[in-house]
Amino acid sequence: MDHNSAVDYWEKFATHAFDNSEQSVMTRCTLISSSGRAVPCAFCFTFKRDIFDIPLAIVGNFLPILG
Repeated sequence: MDHNSAVDYWEKFATHAFDNSEQSVMTRCTLISSSGRAVPCAFCFTFKRDIFDIPLAIVGNFLPILG
């Protein structure tokens, strides 16, 4: 991820990780390919919680935005 996308991800994570009102978050980000090219993406991350509602795993899905 580029710097702004990484900061945005961690801000959203901190907001939603311990808030039981939302289970998933959908947003946009920019990934950096191995060749250094910026790839705009939409991504969603979902919190899987244990029986005490503590985040156990975070599942992320990335989809490149073409065009």
